[in-house]
Amino acid sequence: MILVDSLMAVELFYYYYFKNFLTYHLVWKFFHFSTFIDYVVSIS
Repeated sequence: MILVDSLMAVELFYYYYFKNFLTYHLVWKFFHFSTFIDYVVSIS
């Protein structure tokens, strides 16, 4: 049982870690994209 619990804990850790990583990555991409749009608008 201890082995199963530790495996579940590791899976939960990776799940939350990657979920937060993906959210952060999407937010960063959106921010980068919006600054790119501002740049295009400013030079046009």
